[in-house]
Amino acid sequence: MALLDALARTERAFFSAALDPRLWNDAMDVAAREGGADGCILFSRAAPLAISPCLAPLDAAYAHEASHAKLEGARGHALTTPRADDDIDEDFADAAASRRLAPYQEFLSRSGYPWFAHVPLAGDAEPLFLSFERKACSGPFLPGERSALAQWGRPLSEAASFAGALGDARVEGACAMLDALGIAAVALGASGEILRANACAESLACAQFSLAARRIALADRAASDGLANALRGVLRRDAPAARAGPIAIARENRRPLALTIFRLQGRDQNPFAAARALCVIADLAARPMPRADDLHALFALTQAEAELACRLSTGQTLEAAAAALTVTKETARDRLKSVFDKTGTHKQGALVALLGRVG
Repeated sequence: MALLDALARTERAFFSAALDPRLWNDAMDVAAREGGADGCILFSRAAPLAISPCLAPLDAAYAHEASHAKLEGARGHALTTPRADDDIDEDFADAAASRRLAPYQEFLSRSGYPWFAHVPLAGDAEPLFLSFERKACSGPFLPGERSALAQWGRPLSEAASFAGALGDARVEGACAMLDALGIAAVALGASGEILRANACAESLACAQFSLAARRIALADRAASDGLANALRGVLRRDAPAARAGPIAIARENRRPLALTIFRLQGRDQNPFAAARALCVIADLAARPMPRADDLHALFALTQAEAELACRLSTGQTLEAAAAALTVTKETARDRLKSVFDKTGTHKQGALVALLGRVG
């Protein structure tokens, strides 16, 4: 009964974090307390995804040492690496095992957390593991404790699947919302792969920019290198930057595209969701046309005045707008004077700048 109660409390913490991803580190504390550990780390084979606050200094120290090649493997490897064929890992219980896995076992021992046990969780994109960490004074996990923890895998995997589905739905909804606003956006995974691109982003495809083979492809070498550096700067586990860019994508006879990468964070940073960043693409040649209904609601323009203002907002001359609306230049000029009065502007350039903010 005590084991079931402990598992139920951990499940509730996982589901709460699924609804608010800012709670994942707190959920690690709940899992550690209920699982008889001093701390917990949720990680993939690449990097920690959530960690008990008490273990944050340990994780930071590992990332620093690994980045200077003091530890085995490359930066981003998890603190402890489970064996794929085990349901739950054995502790490093003897000197021979410690020597085989040096030097990061030496790092764990030096940091005061030599004992751990892993519980695998089913992930949609990659295997995930919940690692229960113990201090030296707490002693190793006994066989009965490891066996009990192994039973947590399936129910916690269900919570993880729910969290992943919810996180992916949020990102998909964000892309759709940006599409409705006329903003091109691409959701990116942990290695920069494309997970979802909205229609606005797909419409910008050209010889210099394309979305192919689940990657953002740029024809210009310098721009491509800039994108790769931006992705590394935002996606790597110890990246301090929340955004990178803009990166200019030159186009023939047109103003460039501008790419900016934003790391998902706060409510959008879900360790079980595949998306890790959002790429927003601005077409610097585009002049979005505001809706006539919006101009009527904001400035009380008549339908005829709003239609003229919309055309002027795209850069059309007064003569071209009058011809498109099949009115004389004098009629268009009279309507423009009324638009100036209602919008509080006095020149066509100021009007275009104002309407650009509306569109």
